[in-house]
Amino acid sequence: MITHGNAVWFDNCLNVSLINQNIKKKMREYVQQKCNISIIYSLFNRAENFYGMMVSYNQNGMTFESNQYYKKGTNIFFRIKNCVFENTDIESLRTTSLAEVIKCKKFKKGNKSLYRTCVKYHEYY
Repeated sequence: MITHGNAVWFDNCLNVSLINQNIKKKMREYVQQKCNISIIYSLFNRAENFYGMMVSYNQNGMTFESNQYYKKGTNIFFRIKNCVFENTDIESLRTTSLAEVIKCKKFKKGNKSLYRTCVKYHEYY
């Protein structure tokens, strides 16, 4: 349906604007690699470490699960706990990086409440 006045087109099935669909399509140009890799991370420039599980990654960022909630825009520094890989696309996997939280969502895993956090890597030179 087309809404007049703001010129936003909506997909009736998904109830998402076509503009957002184009952005999602562009973000998915790089295939997410599924994994279960232990990570250690901290808030940028803080001493306290936290532990989580990386569940997917690509060359732009990664998703991890933990028991911590983070606001969008939070900077975290992470590193992979054990660098032993089999059947992993090493080219797009960062073993350590500074990243920015894009989204953090609570979910249930069994009887535990966890958070799934998506981050995008900061560029490096």
